[in-house]
Amino acid sequence: MKILIFGMGSIGQRHVRILQSLSRKDIEIGAFRSRKFNWVISDKLGADLDKDPCEHYEIKCFYDIEEAFAWNPDIAFITNPISMHIETAILAAQNNCHIFIEKPLGSSLEEAQELLAITKEKKLCCMVGYQTRFHPAYIRIKNLLENNTLGSLTHASLHFGEWLPGMHPYEDYRISHAAKKNQGGGVILCLSHEVDLAYWLFGKPSSV
Repeated sequence: MKILIFGMGSIGQRHVRILQSLSRKDIEIGAFRSRKFNWVISDKLGADLDKDPCEHYEIKCFYDIEEAFAWNPDIAFITNPISMHIETAILAAQNNCHIFIEKPLGSSLEEAQELLAITKEKKLCCMVGYQTRFHPAYIRIKNLLENNTLGSLTHASLHFGEWLPGMHPYEDYRISHAAKKNQGGGVILCLSHEVDLAYWLFGKPSSV
């Protein structure tokens, strides 16, 4: 099984570590990189700023997209900047890859429909990584709500905040994708885990 990671930032490297921890001998991992940052990032977001991640993890590295797909990957992990997620996912689907996409999928309904059509036609698996839905605490809350254990719900008030300089302490937050609207930055997309949880637990809003 060949797995191609698009983007070797903190999330891309985390997926590499998780895949390698599975101890499956049939997994080969490659990475397509458009930026040549030499940093290895830990789970605690510490970074070695002078180390090639592909060499560190002993995986294949591609800088040419055609060469990457010529490797014939079975699965694509989309972990590049937010603004590139759905474009990359469509390309991966066109090349017959099953797909795991880091949140958010994107902001274009037309592109989302195009991706859906391709994956249906080719019978590909495609999932967006809203992993907080699988946390035992949130699953417990959802069960309580669905079973009316606490009675009828009349109101939900949610607050979530993030300190931008703390998200990627190894880089200047002012140049990160999270700080740039044209790269998919901003609360609606960057913090969409919380938006997703809100309507997963309490239903879609009747008005916005």
